[in-house]
Amino acid sequence: MLGRAIAIAWSRYPDLNGKIIWGTIYQKEEVDVFFHVDLEDGKDLAGIVVRDAGKKSVVEIARDLREKAEKLRGGKDEQYEKTQKGLLGKLPPWLIGIMMRTLTFCEMELGLNLSAFGAKPDPFGTVMISNVARFGIDSAFAPLPTVSRVPCVVLMGRRQIRPWVVEGEVEPRPTQTFSGTFDHRFIDGNRVGKIAATVEHYISDPEAAEQRFADFLAGKETARLGENPAVGEAANARAMAEKAAAKAAVQSEESSDSADDSAKDSAGDSAKDSAKDSADNGTGISRDEEPESAPESGRQTESAKA
Repeated sequence: MLGRAIAIAWSRYPDLNGKIIWGTIYQKEEVDVFFHVDLEDGKDLAGIVVRDAGKKSVVEIARDLREKAEKLRGGKDEQYEKTQKGLLGKLPPWLIGIMMRTLTFCEMELGLNLSAFGAKPDPFGTVMISNVARFGIDSAFAPLPTVSRVPCVVLMGRRQIRPWVVEGEVEPRPTQTFSGTFDHRFIDGNRVGKIAATVEHYISDPEAAEQRFADFLAGKETARLGENPAVGEAANARAMAEKAAAKAAVQSEESSDSADDSAKDSAGDSAKDSAKDSADNGTGISRDEEPESAPESGRQTESAKA
């Protein structure tokens, strides 16, 4: 799946499909993906190139990879048996280094065909992939091999169950780390971000990514090249939902505070009125009785004088 995702990413950006030779970028027509294969329980390392992976389905890539890996591990790959296990296996390490640099210079710099010596043309493809999860490694980084001339190396880490935030809730989710090393001479940070987004889109939703790539090839893609609307729209929807929930919570809190203040004001006014009425009643004279009590008091005074 990772091989297919990378093949799609490089097919979307064909200007990144190339090699630097003598300071010049040479473009390739096909996206070839190189897979590292460990042999004899990690004692040796070989490689498999899936040619034109951009035009193969994930099933075809997996089948091609499995068949070639079985040949390598079963001792049926003629090139590996003659070169890496045969001739190179008998040479001292220091001489192997000199030989590899010489062969690389002749093929990559001079453009010579070395098939007569058992070397395949463009043996490292466009991008190299190595599965370090096989060795129980969570994540790792690798340098760009100088002999390969590839502009990118991707390492696939071990899959783990980790706590993940989904729609505001923490849930256990399967996660996996993919790390990449890029040749910054002609792959800048902007393109790296778009490649990473394309790979993430495919790993997250292969069916939607395949449809989007088909639309891209047919010229029907509505979004700009390099965007991933499925990922972006989902992220925007989550962000908007979280923003709406936060706004609703603030409004609810403000409404609650306002209700509390109104209740306090109402209770305070009621208490003041009750206290005032109680104070007036304590004199034994109500407001309604005051106008009539004054004349009565006057009549009593006049009667006393008489």
